[in-house]
Amino acid sequence: EKSFRADYVNSLCYLVALHSRMQQEMEEYKNKRGSSYLWKPHADSLTYMLTAARRILDDSGQVAVVAEQRGLAEKVKAMHNAQDKLRGQINAVAQLLQS
Repeated sequence: EKSFRADYVNSLCYLVALHSRMQQEMEEYKNKRGSSYLWKPHADSLTYMLTAARRILDDSGQVAVVAEQRGLAEKVKAMHNAQDKLRGQINAVAQLLQS
């Protein structure tokens, strides 16, 4: 279905799912970081998720603009909250990978 409601729900669900998956993958990376090679798949996954996160932040930003134009303040607030949480997770992942 191609509608605002579908785009909104898909964006919001993807933001939350990506945030959760990044948290999970960070834990796996931390647990395997001391091994000689087991950390690599987790680092690769986190790198891919950073790219996916930037893409969904752009897409969800466009959905938030449409919601704002329609006067849907609650939906805009929920979208911005989810985006902010994902941005925080992005920063945590970036710091972890750089250390």
